[in-house]
Amino acid sequence: MGCLPLRECASRCKVSLRTAWLMRRRLLKCLERFLPKFTAGAGVSVQLDETYLRESFKGNHRKGKFRLPRPARHRGCSLRKRGLSKEQICVMTGVADSGIAFAALNGRGVISKRRALESLAGRVGKGALVMADEAAAYPGAMEVLGAMFEQVDAKSHRINRINTLHSNLDGFLAGFKGVSTKRLQSYLTWFLWRRSFRDDRNGSIIRQVAAQPCPGVTRDRSHVLPLYMDYWGMAT
Repeated sequence: MGCLPLRECASRCKVSLRTAWLMRRRLLKCLERFLPKFTAGAGVSVQLDETYLRESFKGNHRKGKFRLPRPARHRGCSLRKRGLSKEQICVMTGVADSGIAFAALNGRGVISKRRALESLAGRVGKGALVMADEAAAYPGAMEVLGAMFEQVDAKSHRINRINTLHSNLDGFLAGFKGVSTKRLQSYLTWFLWRRSFRDDRNGSIIRQVAAQPCPGVTRDRSHVLPLYMDYWGMAT
């Protein structure tokens, strides 16, 4: 399953851009059901970190009611606010010693204890051995979860696994020339699926799609509203 831009996919499959988009949405919906569940209990080592991506409203908005809350921004242009801000979307990530990983959208701007707990509840359990950088959200969250926690320098080789995950994620997303924030979670799932089934991706796709047809209908994948729009004073 190549990571090609939609126009390239449409050209290769000899279908319209709209059809290529719908085919991708249906395929990702099928594959997400087979993604291994991330759980780390007593004695399991976990590395945690977050990465921040620019908010994107990429897509064709001419046919819907949605209107951009800010002027359109082209790739390569600077953000309106420098450094980490609420114009960036937080992605919470983790890697266990078994190699299994997760990546989940986690709101706007710098992660908080409350948001860390929202992402980690059900993933990190009592007695897990957690290592993370110096983000202020983690100590309190680990205490609530009952995990054993150690903070290390963000550049430490001791958290190389999570740093490698971020590097691979950046490379994966770069191939799409921008991903809309409202679709980002499905692309994170795609990235994790490719990582989990890297030894036999083509065979796995065939078996998984054949095992269960894609649920839902076309309208379920259209007119999806952007996330976290309260920042712009708009309802989601």
